[in-house]
Amino acid sequence: MFFHMFRYSLKMLVRNRDILFWSMVFPFVVGTLLYLLLARSFDVEEKFHTIPAAVVLQSEREEYIRLLREAETVQGMPLLDIVEARGEQAEDLLKRHKVKGIIYIGDSLALKVLESGPEQSLLHLIVNRAQRCMDLSLPWKSGEMFIAEKGITGDEMNCAMNFMYAVIALSCLLSALMGCDRMAEGCVCEYGTGIRLRVAPLPQGKGFLADFLVSVMAGYAVVCLLFVYMRFILGIPVGNRYPVIFLAFIAAVGCGVALGMFIGSLPVRRESARLTVLTGTLLVCCALDDLMIEGIRDSVEHTIPLVNDINPAALISDALYSLNLYGTGSRFWADIGKLCGEMVLLALLSLVAGRRRHAGL
Repeated sequence: MFFHMFRYSLKMLVRNRDILFWSMVFPFVVGTLLYLLLARSFDVEEKFHTIPAAVVLQSEREEYIRLLREAETVQGMPLLDIVEARGEQAEDLLKRHKVKGIIYIGDSLALKVLESGPEQSLLHLIVNRAQRCMDLSLPWKSGEMFIAEKGITGDEMNCAMNFMYAVIALSCLLSALMGCDRMAEGCVCEYGTGIRLRVAPLPQGKGFLADFLVSVMAGYAVVCLLFVYMRFILGIPVGNRYPVIFLAFIAAVGCGVALGMFIGSLPVRRESARLTVLTGTLLVCCALDDLMIEGIRDSVEHTIPLVNDINPAALISDALYSLNLYGTGSRFWADIGKLCGEMVLLALLSLVAGRRRHAGL
């Protein structure tokens, strides 16, 4: 009888086209659009062009010259193409756009540019840093200005990766739609499916388990496909410790399904009201996980860290981030433990609420 309920629940889930779209198609659409918007952030080193700059020596300050030579290459990447020239020659190169700016070396450093842009802004940062190093008698590499976090996998971490991890977290939490639908179908529906489930010769716990497993299985398949799509088709470096990542997805999807089943078990008869509560909950969780605006999660961590400790989206993103950066350390397993704890707690609350509904209390 359990396997019959399992097949029946799966069949009902597959027939719901709305859930299929939002749970299985929408994450791919969001991930693709974000990738198109942030593609330049993932291959900045490949597309980066060395910045040509003219240097005019107004006084023989070897310290400044040494600092600028050290700044030509940062972390093995050619950054500047320095051309020494006289004043008029440098002005001519700047007017003909052969160089992006002129660095004057005198008693201090000065920069002249004709227009604003990212390359001119970077030149400004380099000149300011060189001047600061000179004032404090520090070498250029004493406090590297251009820092890129590198994980043990060799993949670089940047703000764009926060959005990609947030998309994966969104996909995990969208499995809540499946859990909410299956729970509401059995607990709230007072005709057709709901009546058959109430009179079926099967303990409610087994029916609950069948719905839970079906939802987790479907949600897990979608998240794994999304990860493969992002990693191998889009080429986003979301990590390569595949066994641990796929294991983490089980806890993430299970937490999402349990959240949906808990909301589906609430004493609300109108389906639109339940969907409103569920949608609002998912949007708030994902918004606090940097899906809409980068930096919100860090701000919450510094003000109300408890919110990140209970937000499943933030826990999922933080687990993937720490796995890619630090490996399977205590931070990763702490996030997974919190997700499993929330999954068990929400599942138990859903089961108790469902039994009370069946008992007519």
